[in-house]
Amino acid sequence: MTKGFVKFLFATALVIAPAIAVHKVQAGEHRQHEAHEHGVAHLNVAVEGSNLTIELFSPAANIVGFEHPPSTQVQKDQVTEARKKLEDAQTLFQLPAQAQARLVRYMVDTDIDSDSGDTLQPHEQVGVHDEDEKTSRDQNEDEHVHERHSDFNAQYHFICNKPEELAYLDVTLLRIFPGIERIEVQILTDTGQTAKELTAKDYRITF
Repeated sequence: MTKGFVKFLFATALVIAPAIAVHKVQAGEHRQHEAHEHGVAHLNVAVEGSNLTIELFSPAANIVGFEHPPSTQVQKDQVTEARKKLEDAQTLFQLPAQAQARLVRYMVDTDIDSDSGDTLQPHEQVGVHDEDEKTSRDQNEDEHVHERHSDFNAQYHFICNKPEELAYLDVTLLRIFPGIERIEVQILTDTGQTAKELTAKDYRITF
């Protein structure tokens, strides 16, 4: 579980049972060791009483089609539009009307426009006799930029007035973001822990 998600849960004044807390730590550690795989996103879903919490992790390539810092206005607009889509939780996650669920808090974050992490350090000025070395450096830098990894992370907290009616969760992320080919889901409820893979044809989580 990321530090941001811990702060997010504390901010909602959510009381999490020890078993759920342990599970989220394990899920976070597992995610951090997973390969950064384009086409694959990850969801952590936890249900406790009337509380439903969802955490999404996805490579930026799945969301906006690239992972380098946006360099044109079109790319900047793509990142802005992606944020807006990820903030629209009621569209991304559809719940039974009988559960009377309401979104009480959400957070969307990305490091795609950050200068930290994989960004390159400037090299020394190249002299007139160093053109071959300059070309080699430029090629290496191009490869480094191409290999940069950026992600989107979003968290959502719903409260259900009738949690006994929370029978399922439909995830429409694959329709809204075609770059996501499948979603690996870790689910924790009062009855135990399960895992599921979501696709465009199988996008429902049942509780």
